Amino acid sequence: MQHTQSNHAKFTLKSFISRLSGVSAKATLLIVSALFFVLIAASLYLYASQSEELEASIEQRARNIGNATASNVGNWLKGKSDLAEFAAQQITKGLDTQKIDKVLGSPAMTKSFILSSFGDVDGNYTKIPKGPISPGYDARERPWYKAGAQAKSFALTEPYLAASTQTMTITISAPVFDDAKKLFGVVGNDFDVVALSKMINEVEIGGFGYAYLVSATGNILVHSKQSLLGKNMSHLISGDLPPIKPVFSEVSEDGRPTLMTFVRVPNLPPSMEWYVALSIDQHKAFAPVKRLQLMMIAGTFGTLAVIAFIVSQLMARTVARPLKGLVNVLERMSAGEVDTNIEATDRSDEIGAVGRAVEAIKKMVEQKAADVAERDRIAKEEALLERKRTMMEMADNFEKTFSNVVGIVASSATELQATAQTMTATAGQTSDRSLTVAAAAEQAAVNVNTVAAAAEELGSSVQEIGRQVHSSADLAQRAVAEANHTGQLVEELSGSVIRIDAVVDMISSIASQTNLLALNATIEAARAGDAGRGFAVVAAEVKELANQTAQATKEISAQIAGVQGSTEQTVRAIGIIEARLREMNDVATAIASAVEEQGAATQEIVRNVAEAAHGTSEVTSNISGIAGAAEETGAAASQVLSAASELSQHSEYLSLEVSRFLKNVRAA
Repeated sequence: MQHTQSNHAKFTLKSFISRLSGVSAKATLLIVSALFFVLIAASLYLYASQSEELEASIEQRARNIGNATASNVGNWLKGKSDLAEFAAQQITKGLDTQKIDKVLGSPAMTKSFILSSFGDVDGNYTKIPKGPISPGYDARERPWYKAGAQAKSFALTEPYLAASTQTMTITISAPVFDDAKKLFGVVGNDFDVVALSKMINEVEIGGFGYAYLVSATGNILVHSKQSLLGKNMSHLISGDLPPIKPVFSEVSEDGRPTLMTFVRVPNLPPSMEWYVALSIDQHKAFAPVKRLQLMMIAGTFGTLAVIAFIVSQLMARTVARPLKGLVNVLERMSAGEVDTNIEATDRSDEIGAVGRAVEAIKKMVEQKAADVAERDRIAKEEALLERKRTMMEMADNFEKTFSNVVGIVASSATELQATAQTMTATAGQTSDRSLTVAAAAEQAAVNVNTVAAAAEELGSSVQEIGRQVHSSADLAQRAVAEANHTGQLVEELSGSVIRIDAVVDMISSIASQTNLLALNATIEAARAGDAGRGFAVVAAEVKELANQTAQATKEISAQIAGVQGSTEQTVRAIGIIEARLREMNDVATAIASAVEEQGAATQEIVRNVAEAAHGTSEVTSNISGIAGAAEETGAAASQVLSAASELSQHSEYLSLEVSRFLKNVRAA
């Protein structure tokens, strides 16, 4: 089952690959590829044109909204500035304090500004609404005063956090001149940015953009995020800042790709450059184009799939199937099937031409098949005649050869009978002689075994003699060693006697000196008279002892001389004994060596006798085998004689059968 599934899978894969490599598949792939490139080019062109149109539309819309917003902001600030300039003009017409308070406290001023103030060049300051003034406050040091004093018409400060109200505030200031056109003071009017922020934050750019107010230096003046007010645009935009110009730039705002442009606020002094910044989220703005792109991609691949299916079906029906049918016809024709139906021969296109060509090939194959069949028939007839002629020749040759062979076999059978008879007689004689030789060999084996036993006993005796001789040699060596040791002891005794003799000589010398001293003492005692009598007695006794000592030493010397003589004789005797023992050791060693050689020779004799006994046994065994073989040879010779007789009979029968066979062959 698994093998069948494997074959099916291989067949399916092979069919699929063959389809992919077919003409219809290649044509379909070519058409689809061409359409793919055409559709891709059209889609890219449509996408680029739509993107450009949408981008131009967004930019134009942003410009319009920016211009309108900038105009609204400029007009709103222009109204504030006109009111501030009007107040400055009113104060110029009457420079008294009451006039100033009246102008600053007018309904128009209080409604438009949260604080109106005036400071003159002398440091005087007044404000509406009234309130305490910080000690040491000097309006001339304030930024709004300095900006207004330098302005020709009015000046604006950037939004700042007012200390009194804690709100983001803008101050618009205007200079006040006296009749001599000299600076008299500056009018300052504060207003919060709530209304301005509301105006800018309400700007809507299609749901994908917003607006805020910046200065020429990039400071954020008004923004929906209060935390960004007063900070540079670098806190909002990452990377390089765009140029603050009425051109569109691509930036990254909070990590989003953003399109930005700036529109200058009109109706401001030339030295003041405020811009309405327009921020457009590109993802949201170009979302329609992205959707169009996805739709175009899906439409392109869907269209290609439909076209590929239609083209593949058309190619399969109009090209692939007819061609496959023609290929099948050619394959069957190559296998020898010429009885096939050829279609598509009536078509007027290339397929029809191929079909007609296949039809012509079919006719040619049929004609060639007929020619081949005729040639085969003729060849078979000629082969049959040739076979019959060959069989006749083979029968004649076989008859000649077989006759010779049968004659040779018959002659050989006769000779074989004679040889078998001779072999039978020879085998009988061989058997008789083998029995005689076997008996003699058995007697020789008995004698050899007896000699071998005697040789083994001789070897054992020689080995025992060798052991005894070795023992004697060892005893002689030990005796030599003992004699050497005894000689050494005697020599040591002789040395001791010599040393004793020296001691005796020394004692004799001491006795002589003692005797001399005793004589001197006797003389001195005689001289001393009665006083030396006791000493004389002692001296006499000492002299007597010295004489006895001298006599004893003489006897000892005589005894030592006798001992020395005996010792020398003993040493000479031990030397003679040692020499005799050495001679005995040499003789024992020579005897042991000779016994060892005799033992080796005896062992060699024993081994040779054993081999001779073994050889005699083998001779006896072989003679017995020869006798058995002679008997078997006689039996075999009888069988050969019988077989030779049967061979002669079979040769005659075979000759008859071969003659009958050749007769049948010639008849066929």
